[in-house]
Amino acid sequence: MGLALLFLPLFGIIDTSCICAYPKDGRGGREASVSTALGDLQIVPMGPEHLSAIADLEQVCFSHPWSRKGLAQELVNPNASFFAAELGSPPEVAGYLGMHHVLDEGYIANVAVFPKHRRKGVASALLCHLVEY
Repeated sequence: MGLALLFLPLFGIIDTSCICAYPKDGRGGREASVSTALGDLQIVPMGPEHLSAIADLEQVCFSHPWSRKGLAQELVNPNASFFAAELGSPPEVAGYLGMHHVLDEGYIANVAVFPKHRRKGVASALLCHLVEY
């Protein structure tokens, strides 16, 4: 991802000292387990099981939200990388991040966190995961 994402730390958007561990998950992608003010948070590739919650989050956060159908299309888009931040057991979606990439450039489409989980490190964990991706 290199070029475009390297500029994030220069503008103070993300603390590059964040350290995430990336074991393989069962879906062939990478998953991150990080500690936040909320406790253990899992960053996992967005899957069909996340679509309803993320579509609801879009409604809460944006005046022009993505639809569930639009989010579902990103699951099969080879130029898209979307991640969900999960808390608890059973997992609850706390937030998500979506990125589109071509060659060594990436564009962050959205970063969103449910209001009850804001200011507790969820967005930072998502961005950390993206930088390491």
